[in-house]
Amino acid sequence: MVESIIVKAEELIRNQSSIGTDRNIRYQNSNAASELMVDDIGPLLQQEVKFDRVSYPTIPLEKNFDKLRDDVLKLKNARLKVQRKVDEAKNNVEEIEEAVKKWLEDVDSIIVKSEELIENQSDYVIQACELNSLPKDVCKECGGLPIVICTIAKALRNKSRPSAWKVALQELKAPSPTKFIGFLEKEYVKIALSYNYLRNDELKKTFLISSLMKNNSSISNLFRHVVGMDILEGANLKMEDARVRLDNLVCELKDSCLLLDGFTEGQFAMHDVIQVHCYMIAYLHHHVFTERNDVEKEWKDKDKLKKCTKISLPHSSTIISQLWPKDLDCPNLEYFYMSNTWNTSFQIPQDFFTVMPKLKVLNLFEMQQSSLPLSLDLLANLQTLCLDQSRIEDVVIIGKLKKLKVLSLRQSYIKELPTEIGQLTQLKILDLRYCWQLKCIAPNVISKLLQLEELYIKGCCIQWKVEIVEEFKHLTQVTTLTLDIKDDIVLPQGFFPRDIKRYEISIGHWQLDPQERECTRVLKFKFNSIHLLRGFTKNQEC
Repeated sequence: MVESIIVKAEELIRNQSSIGTDRNIRYQNSNAASELMVDDIGPLLQQEVKFDRVSYPTIPLEKNFDKLRDDVLKLKNARLKVQRKVDEAKNNVEEIEEAVKKWLEDVDSIIVKSEELIENQSDYVIQACELNSLPKDVCKECGGLPIVICTIAKALRNKSRPSAWKVALQELKAPSPTKFIGFLEKEYVKIALSYNYLRNDELKKTFLISSLMKNNSSISNLFRHVVGMDILEGANLKMEDARVRLDNLVCELKDSCLLLDGFTEGQFAMHDVIQVHCYMIAYLHHHVFTERNDVEKEWKDKDKLKKCTKISLPHSSTIISQLWPKDLDCPNLEYFYMSNTWNTSFQIPQDFFTVMPKLKVLNLFEMQQSSLPLSLDLLANLQTLCLDQSRIEDVVIIGKLKKLKVLSLRQSYIKELPTEIGQLTQLKILDLRYCWQLKCIAPNVISKLLQLEELYIKGCCIQWKVEIVEEFKHLTQVTTLTLDIKDDIVLPQGFFPRDIKRYEISIGHWQLDPQERECTRVLKFKFNSIHLLRGFTKNQEC
């Protein structure tokens, strides 16, 4: 069924360019295209749950065929998304619905047709014996993305020389972040994987930031970067509303096939081909440097580096150690992400942050130093600081970062949350999960974090005192709370904020549950005292 519809659609598209200028014939052809979209393609697209309901107004002549091409492409991309869900269900030993099986059977031929486009697009070029397996190799390197396969097919359809195909294959395997060359520049880059057609700057900026993170990162981690970069528009935007906004943006990017679902719920991923395009856009138009940039030609070009706005090195890169101290000067840098420094001998120097005074987001994942560089206090604009899984022990200097909104010390080596943290009066998110050595929270710290909206304390060895627990009553803005208290402490009246939306609270000696939950309401306790639940307002559920 689906295959016949695709054949009809492609015939109509071909006919439109060959039927001449007779307006009546062109109108009849256009009307046939409208009927095909309304009666056949539309209902098929609606079966794919990720797409909104589609309605088709009458579109005149050539514009009708642009819409027809888009719908055929959506149908091909929809199959990839459905197959991803089916594979996950099979891994969970779940039975696949018959309707889904039938849908996949119908559209399988479409994927085959896409992969055959490179070989069949030109009758004489593709059949040239000297090309051998090059068309198949290029198609394979497209990663199964129909949008890329179709575009590359058009770019190569009149290229009979093997050298042209080899250049295309080389660019697909190891493209430069600077540019695509030759014929690929016109066709491959032209789509820019729908980037230029995203409806607003929020989507574009979110897309760029997501490309700088590892695949299967959580949307929660993306959120912390987005908040620090002020990507979400709106004065005094609450974190709860901002999360909803980001979820919608991620869904829209997934519907555009620019992002994919991650391994688990709440994660996202990006196809390698799309990420390469994004790196190129980010470097050319936003001065973003990644590990794909050439060290000698680009990283060590001081004029280019002075324009740099973002640096992302998430894979044990040694680039920074090669540049420091003579060649690293980034006066316009706002975003710095470096991880797995345990795999290098590089130690962040005391004066490291003097070369990046405008920094707004700093993520040093798995940093192996026990103390932070003294120059950290120069980052007057810093809004997000993530030191997850680092060996950091002393965080006193963080108290000088007055504009900080997000502080994540998850799985770090800190032993105390010092008094200085109470100076972070703009802090909205504080994550202390699985800080195994954290035993003490200084008095009058929690009570001063009046703007806090999300607080996570779990898997720590804190020796709770009644007066510290009392301070939680001052956190009237909190909507998300994760907390486990193993001591025999009665929660004070008014402990639970009235507007709390999500919580995971355990009181008493429970076995630690490592599962991460989103949008949950869980309260566990092992005490007989009914006073434990004082202040638990009627709008809460457990």
